[in-house]
Formats: sequence, structure tokens, C-alpha cells
Amino acid sequence: MVESIDLPYVQIWISCSKGTYIRSFANDLGHFLKVGAHLTSLERLSCGEWFRSDNSVSVEKLGKMDMEKKYRGFFHQKFYVTFTV
Repeated sequence: MVESIDLPYVQIWISCSKGTYIRSFANDLGHFLKVGAHLTSLERLSCGEWFRSDNSVSVEKLGKMDMEKKYRGFFHQKFYVTFTV
């Protein structure tokens, strides 16, 4: 879906399956239109049921988290147990 056009920039939103090469798509589109094209930015908004950009954490914020909080989200609650030896 075309989000905006401010030539020479075009912003699009693509819903795709695994194995889709968005950089190749941009390159192929440029060849088709005979104008050339490349990405100026690429953002993954979600990937399956586990990743969504609205529940992600920046690298800077991740570095400041304590270990328990940092890894809590990586494991399913049924299998994640914390104990002290």
C-alpha cells in the first residue's frame, strides 16, 4: 500500500511472507519503471506472533535493564523458572 509520495521518495507498506526480499523488490521496481530505485530505510513492524514493533525495546534501553527483566520476555511463562542455588 502506498503511504505517501513526495518525489523522488515513495513510502510503502508491505505485508509479506518469510523469504521476501524487500531490497530486491525495490531494485526490481526501479528497473521496471526505468528510473532506478533503492531503500532509504526499512523497518520490520512484526514477525509472526512473537515480534511487534510496539512491544520491542531499543538496544540502549536493553543495555540498561537488569538481567531478570531483560530475559523475562524471551521464555514462555510455563517453562521459565527463576531459582537460587
